[in-house]
Amino acid sequence: MKIPVLKKSSGAEVPRDYVVVVEIVNYMDMKLTDYQLYIPYGLEHQKAPTSISFKTREVFTFNTNGSNGVFHGDFLYRVGDTGFSLHLLCWWTNFGIGFLENNAAVQSLLPIKNGCNKYTHIGTPESMKCIENYPYRQDDTRNMIIHQGNLYAKLTIKSKQERLRLILTLELFNCNI
Repeated sequence: MKIPVLKKSSGAEVPRDYVVVVEIVNYMDMKLTDYQLYIPYGLEHQKAPTSISFKTREVFTFNTNGSNGVFHGDFLYRVGDTGFSLHLLCWWTNFGIGFLENNAAVQSLLPIKNGCNKYTHIGTPESMKCIENYPYRQDDTRNMIIHQGNLYAKLTIKSKQERLRLILTLELFNCNI
C-alpha cells in the first residue's frame, strides 16, 4: 500500500511533566468530524480540532490539573459518512480503542477504566481492543490495530519515564484486501 504524502498541520507544544500528547494521522480520503471529549481529570493544553481533514496530521495535548494527576478521558471522531465513530479511552494505565456506531456516546468505552473485561463490545471482535495495566512510568511502546470492514486504526502508545509523558499516535487508513 502506498502511503500518501500528508499536509503538515499544527504542532503541539509539550507543556511539562505528566502530559499526554495525541497525534492523529488521517491517511483516508474522508474527514474525521464531530469531535467530542469527556475529560473528568486533567486539562486540555492544546485543544483538539473539531474535524481533521483527509491526508492530514493533527497534534493536541492534555496535561495535569495539579491535584488529579494525568489526563483521564475519552474522545471520539465520526469517520466520514461510514456510520461509525472512532473512540479512544485513556484512563491512567488502561487504554481502549474502538469503532462504534455513530449514535454511541463519547463515554461508551468508560467501563474499561475498571478493566478490559468490564466492557462489553457490541461490534465485531476486530473492531475494538484494550490494554490494561500499561507500564506508564517506564520507557515502553505498545500497538493496537482494529478494523471495521475496510476501515483500519492503529494506536501506538509510547511512554517516557523521563518527565512521565505518554505519546499516543492514532493512524487511520482504508485497506481493501
